[in-house]
Amino acid sequence: MTRPARLAWVVALVLASTTLLWSQEARGDLPPWVLYEQGMQLFEQGRYGEALRRFRAAAAERAPFPEAEIGIGRVFQAEGSLELALRQYETALEQAFAFEVRETEQLVRYRIADVHRLRGDDRAYVDQLTQLANQQEAFSDEALAERRAAYLNVLRSRGLDRLMVLYRIDDDFAHRAHRELGIHLYNQRDYDALLHLTFAAMQGFTRLVEELRRIEFDYSYSSATEVLADAREVSHLRQYLERQQFYRTLYYLGLALERDDSASQSALQIWRTLAQLPEAGQWYQSALQRVGGPAIRRR
Repeated sequence: MTRPARLAWVVALVLASTTLLWSQEARGDLPPWVLYEQGMQLFEQGRYGEALRRFRAAAAERAPFPEAEIGIGRVFQAEGSLELALRQYETALEQAFAFEVRETEQLVRYRIADVHRLRGDDRAYVDQLTQLANQQEAFSDEALAERRAAYLNVLRSRGLDRLMVLYRIDDDFAHRAHRELGIHLYNQRDYDALLHLTFAAMQGFTRLVEELRRIEFDYSYSSATEVLADAREVSHLRQYLERQQFYRTLYYLGLALERDDSASQSALQIWRTLAQLPEAGQWYQSALQRVGGPAIRRR
């Protein structure tokens, strides 16, 4: 088949498929997944009423369809109907066995936690995040309790850099739970904040080193300052640092260490690192106040 003939065939196929979808929509018998995708597009455009109709139609056509239930919940949440949103997310969780992607269950739990936070229900917010954190074997397995204690001992006595030279924790769904729990519990004067913030920091640095190693095969952790500066040179790692609020995590880790020991040199080391990174924004400014003045940047 010649190239013009192939092109004409592809165009004809696309037109035929589009015509079929239009005819199906007119008859009201679009496949559930198409209704769901249309609902997502309409939601992103802020057309919540139309999106809600698509999601409801999708859920009615294929039960169970937990992704469509999530879509309905997102519309309610966007419109400020938090109780209705919460009900929909809980319905989606009841149908978790039908998720196309298993990890979607964790995403729903984060949405439930967000709703509890917006409703001002601190206990439910913490409970939901705790459930997420406890799904991480490295954090909850009793057989690994001594290792978790070792993380804290090394961090307290020898600092973050030595901790990251000795240990790694794979970055996964629990990272956000540890960050949010750590910050929330610190503000509640709960000493469990330190372990959660330690996990969040370790997961973040593990991810950064792994990604930098893809660029430079023999890359290894040298210091927090070096790794963060190198990561800022890579577009997707800059986005990762912002998405995970990583500078905020480090600043609060310093605070938790200081609360644990008012003379903590490990806390000071973390703030000195942030004080060399103006790109850390408000956490750079806050760290400067902690170390007592401007620091010389690495690069």
